[in-house]
Amino acid sequence: MEEILKGQDDRIKDQINKLKEQDDRLKEQDQVIRELMKKIEQLENENRHLRSLAEMPAFGFNFH
Repeated sequence: MEEILKGQDDRIKDQINKLKEQDDRLKEQDQVIRELMKKIEQLENENRHLRSLAEMPAFGFNFH
């Protein structure tokens, strides 16, 4: 009986460790996604700025 309980305990500990590892990976992926979204926002802002400069009458460009 004691061996069965120890085996179950070991399996539960293994599952907990796997879940912790998975949680760590998800946290890392979440951080990467947040950084990418921030970079996308910066690029979109830069793009809007460059378009507004290019559409000024002095340049004569129109991207519409």
